[in-house]
Amino acid sequence: MEYIKTSKINYITDSTMRFGACILKSGDYTYIFGVKDTTAEGMTWPVPYLARVGQSIDNPWEFYAGTKGWSTFCDDAKPVGDRPMSESFYVYEKNNKFYLIMHEIWTVGELYILEADAITGPWNRKSSGGNETLFAKIQPQTGLFSYNLFAHPQFQVDGKILISFNVNTTDFSSIYSDTRNYRARFYWLSVENAAATTSPTTITLHDHYTDVYESDGIITPSKIFFTPNDCSLTCKGIPGKSLLTIYGIDGKIYFEKYITDDVTYSISNLPKTLLIVKLSGEWGAEIKKIINH
Repeated sequence: MEYIKTSKINYITDSTMRFGACILKSGDYTYIFGVKDTTAEGMTWPVPYLARVGQSIDNPWEFYAGTKGWSTFCDDAKPVGDRPMSESFYVYEKNNKFYLIMHEIWTVGELYILEADAITGPWNRKSSGGNETLFAKIQPQTGLFSYNLFAHPQFQVDGKILISFNVNTTDFSSIYSDTRNYRARFYWLSVENAAATTSPTTITLHDHYTDVYESDGIITPSKIFFTPNDCSLTCKGIPGKSLLTIYGIDGKIYFEKYITDDVTYSISNLPKTLLIVKLSGEWGAEIKKIINH
């Protein structure tokens, strides 16, 4: 990777605007979505704004200015809707329609899709006449929360686009024993079906995922378990003679031993850093990263 340059964009004179939430090429323009905080009835939340450029981001910016159309003056910018927005959302164009996909703000576990005939929306909430649909609910799970939905339309299958949202935890140490607590979730989405649904899908954050590999349709469960509280490493379900190796990211081996049955070792004497655990035998192999702390 090579650094090229940093360019200052001189067209944005309102420092409270945060552009770059989503960028979309449509027709002769590249559109840049952003947000700006608004306050009403004692509450403050971001609402969507829109700018556009010609072929290059270095070209003069134009800002959506409501009934004035487009203006080269940032101070003329008007919101393109009254729907409270997350800092991260995505606008996708399909079949002459525009779809705005978002995670509800304030880490509320709900996913919405808004539909409009124009890129300028209006992207309004339903109570203001907007066309918005709740297409998925994220089942609450103690200690976990979700946020920042985004779409990756460069990946498509059967007319569906790939979307993702982030997951985090209020218990940081839990990440060491279950990395799902700090891992993005990815799903295939039909935007047209989502916009038309009357029954939102329920998403469970701890859906089962293949832990190591999948062979002949049979999911192989994990054999390596690490408990950070007491720095204990357990190997379970060993199908035969296996070699257990623990090494650092530099390749240095800190522990190596053949095992034939379930075992638990204390690794409190090993370096307090990222370690790689490998268990291998005639049955195959499993590799897991752990943080010894």
